[in-house]
Amino acid sequence: MLEIATYRHWNAPIHSMNLDAALDGQQPSFEVSNNRSNMEIWCVSLDVGNSSFERCYSYLTDLETERAQRFKHEGAKHQFIAAHGVLNSVLQSRLEDNYTRIQRKESAHKKPYIELPSGERPIEFNLSHCSDFIAIALSDQPVGIDIELIRPLGDINGISEQVFTAVEKASLSSQDSQKDQLSLFYKFWTCKEAVMKANGTGFMVDPKMIELTSISEVTPEEATIRWSDAIPHHYVAWSDTVD
Repeated sequence: MLEIATYRHWNAPIHSMNLDAALDGQQPSFEVSNNRSNMEIWCVSLDVGNSSFERCYSYLTDLETERAQRFKHEGAKHQFIAAHGVLNSVLQSRLEDNYTRIQRKESAHKKPYIELPSGERPIEFNLSHCSDFIAIALSDQPVGIDIELIRPLGDINGISEQVFTAVEKASLSSQDSQKDQLSLFYKFWTCKEAVMKANGTGFMVDPKMIELTSISEVTPEEATIRWSDAIPHHYVAWSDTVD
C-alpha cells in the first residue's frame, strides 16, 4: 500500500553547535511542537579536537565502546563515537536519575530505543550522521531524522530507480538543471529516510512504498515531514511516525 507523506520547508532559524556545546548541555538547535509531538533537534558539527573527542568517548556504554573499537575506518569510528556520546549526554541530562535505570533495546527492524524497568519509554530518539555533522531528534513520540551532505552523485538516475516512485522520478526529470535535480534528489532522500526511520523500518521496506508530496497549504509544524537547508551544503529532515 502506497503511503503519501507531506513535507514542508522549515523556515524557522536553525543554529548548529560544536561538540563541546552539545556535551555541556546547551539548548538544542531548535524545538518543534505540534498536535502530534514535541521535539528537540540537535545539529552538531564534527569538527572536533582531541579533548572533545575524548569527552564523547567517556559517555559511551560498554557495548558502544566495544563496537567503536571494531571500526576499521577512522572517519566512521569518529562519527559513531561523537554521535553516541552526544546522544548519551543529552539523554543523561533529560532523564537525570532515571538514566542509570534505562534498558537499551531494539525494535524488530533494529531501531534502538530505551525503556525503564516498568516498561515505560520515557524518551523517543533517533540520530543520523554524515561526514561532518550529526543530527539528533528527541521526542515524546516516535521520531526519525536524517542529515546529508549535498555532494555530486555519479548515477543519480540509477539510484532514483531504486528508491523513488514514478511521481518522484518525474519531478526530478522536470528540473531545469543538474544542480536543481541534485538538490531535489537530496531533499527527497532525507525526507523519505526520516519517514522510514520514524516508522522504525528503515530500508527494511521498499522506499517506493512511501511517496513524497509538498503541501503548501499546511504549516511546517502540521506537515508529516519538515526539512531545512539552513546548514550550508546540507539537508536535514525530521518526521513523526506515519501510520
